[in-house]
Amino acid sequence: MKRESFAEAIEQSPKGGGFGLLVGSMGMYKLIETGGGDIRYTELAKLALHGEPAERLDAREEAVRNVTLLADIYDKFGANVTEEQIRIFLREKAIVEVSEASELAIAIGKLLKSNGQYLRPPKEGEKPLRGGERMTDGIPTLQLRGTDYGDITITDELSADFAAKIITQFKDKLRVTPKVSQESQVES
Repeated sequence: MKRESFAEAIEQSPKGGGFGLLVGSMGMYKLIETGGGDIRYTELAKLALHGEPAERLDAREEAVRNVTLLADIYDKFGANVTEEQIRIFLREKAIVEVSEASELAIAIGKLLKSNGQYLRPPKEGEKPLRGGERMTDGIPTLQLRGTDYGDITITDELSADFAAKIITQFKDKLRVTPKVSQESQVES
């Protein structure tokens, strides 16, 4: 839908800072895509809202894990992380200035508390999975959504080779793109 229609539907001003923050956040969670004045909800959002119960849980976890900082803190400290642990993590791993770490730790702590319900610790011996990755019957899988060939699930070497060919084709398209348009994007 158009950006203005979306704002109206949620009773916000399309030019307001709160609306911009909301849209930006939804984009970080990869629940929406924007462009051309439109807001489109992604396949991930569709699964989170309308999927089977297990799909909804997986999609919601994937959305939260798309915000890498939240996933990394959760994976290191679990659900009961303290502000002090977050502050130290921010200073050591995210290279946040000492003067900003305390304030950010409070805000991130609130985000973790509200989003932590969607995160699950990896099973023993499993590494935490990131955007699109899953374990299906003990086999790591990766799903690429919205390719020119539809959604692609990578579960073995054959499907990985197919995905690599798609990426190569996309890279070839990028090489053919006129340099003028790329240069004008850099200037703007």
